Amino acid sequence: MLTVMTTRKGMTPSEASELADAAWHWDGAYMFDFNGEVFRATRVGEPTKILTADSPWELRELVREDYARWLPPSSELAERSSI
Repeated sequence: MLTVMTTRKGMTPSEASELADAAWHWDGAYMFDFNGEVFRATRVGEPTKILTADSPWELRELVREDYARWLPPSSELAERSSI
């Protein structure tokens, strides 16, 4: 199930498609929406961590950067997998 909450009003078809695609890629990690003015991504389980952008393309980049910082370092992941 995709976590997209949006009122497609005010979005171009291209923006709607990009927002839906971002939601598909990060489903379960972020909830995406558009309030008619601002595109937002909120971390699932962290309602105070909200990323905002003027376009879905800009939002996608913010999510990529945030997600990379959110993940444990690769050395920590490797250590976990060897247990």
